[in-house]
Amino acid sequence: MPLSEENLVKVLLREQPRLLAFLQALVRRDGVAEDLFQDLSLRAVRSREQIDNEEHFVHWLYRAARNRAIDELRRAKLPTLDTQVIDQLVSSWTDAPAQDGSDRSDALRQCVERLQPNARKLIQWRYDEGLTGEEIAERTLRKTSAIYMQISRVRRFLQQCVEATLRGPASGGGQ
Repeated sequence: MPLSEENLVKVLLREQPRLLAFLQALVRRDGVAEDLFQDLSLRAVRSREQIDNEEHFVHWLYRAARNRAIDELRRAKLPTLDTQVIDQLVSSWTDAPAQDGSDRSDALRQCVERLQPNARKLIQWRYDEGLTGEEIAERTLRKTSAIYMQISRVRRFLQQCVEATLRGPASGGGQ
């Protein structure tokens, strides 16, 4: 039996902060994330008959958000994370306890502040300004492969730092 409209709206409202944080993490633009959330809300209401229960709906929301975010980044010709990384994010967001998604965004901001200035600049160029690895290599007079390796290391640090920060001070929060 499909999820009732009332339950669908309750789940959508409950998931809104987390889903917005997820979308912001992918598209890195608050206004675009808000627009995508509105679009997903409408799609959810229209697709209600295909949604079996709350758990199914949550997974449906994040999968749809993943696809819409990738489409939007490609349409805007902005860099996107590897789809495997995005799928891991979907998995961690849907499997994580229902904590406020803004906690994850706050943790990411804190972790970015912990980066060394060069690493922070690299992330800013790559994700805020949308530069490719090749363009960053030209700016820094370094090899493209070295840039991609450094980006990979920084992303790994950020992932570990966010997870540690969300677990709390007892686990240590990074460097």
